[in-house]
Amino acid sequence: METGSLLAGAGVLLAIVWIWFAVYYWLNPQLKNPDAKARMTGTCGDTMEIGIQFDRKHVAVKTCCWTDGCITSLNCIHAAADLAKGKSVDARLDIDADAIQRSIGGLPKEHWHCATLAASTLHAAIDAYMNIHHLDIEPSLNDNPPDGNA
Repeated sequence: METGSLLAGAGVLLAIVWIWFAVYYWLNPQLKNPDAKARMTGTCGDTMEIGIQFDRKHVAVKTCCWTDGCITSLNCIHAAADLAKGKSVDARLDIDADAIQRSIGGLPKEHWHCATLAASTLHAAIDAYMNIHHLDIEPSLNDNPPDGNA
């Protein structure tokens, strides 16, 4: 009877480990070869990472993200990744901390830094992509000339 209990205990332990790995990989999707990747640590100690794959027209088609921080950090980095999908590298300027906060329904003041870190991490990944591919941001029609004259 002891052998049966030992085997049952080993089976339960194996099932728990398998479920833990499955949940871990489900919550932390990976891109095999991201075109751009960035990892940043905020003043709070939370670290965020984002990877992006682009198509030939430099539009983000796939993203993956990760954080070791709180649930607010997780929500913010996922919101940044979702906001980037389907957008060109030029449209990255539209994705800032305020856009991330709006997309998740707002944040308490003590968690604003999470949205700022998510936006910074996203911008760092896109900047890395732009540097690799020697891309410049195309000026908008609404931008003023450098001398300030409209």
